[in-house]
Amino acid sequence: MNWIFGDWLRVLVVGCLVVATTGYVWVKVQFSEAAMGISQAEQLTTTLREERSKLQAAVDLAQRPNVVRSRAAKDLQMVNPMDVHTSDLVVDTALRTVRVVK
Repeated sequence: MNWIFGDWLRVLVVGCLVVATTGYVWVKVQFSEAAMGISQAEQLTTTLREERSKLQAAVDLAQRPNVVRSRAAKDLQMVNPMDVHTSDLVVDTALRTVRVVK
């Protein structure tokens, strides 16, 4: 009976060692994957920050008054109201005259 208990004890010890080794390797693999994920996230963050600064520079350039003025004139066919001369047409029905007032 003692030899049967000794065999089961050996199997139990070997099984525990296999489980402990497998657990150790699994934990190491998880740490490695987490470290790679953090590294990729840092690289992506750096890339996104660079893109954001480029886009912010483009927005700042597009908001300059001379750029806005030229785009409004070119793309939207807008004119500066100070450049347009307005005239009023006055019609006097009693005298039947028309005159232009600037």
